[in-house]
Amino acid sequence: MKNGDWKTMISNLGDFLAEKETFKKMLIELFDQSKLKLVTIDFVS
Repeated sequence: MKNGDWKTMISNLGDFLAEKETFKKMLIELFDQSKLKLVTIDFVS
């Protein structure tokens, strides 16, 4: 990579891997804020 543009490199790598069918692309469902829950953990030493 001559110009040091890492964003272009990542994009090109993603395209390359998609062509090789290394991974399958799938749609991700939209974020539903009503499903969001807060979980807290308290560690007692």
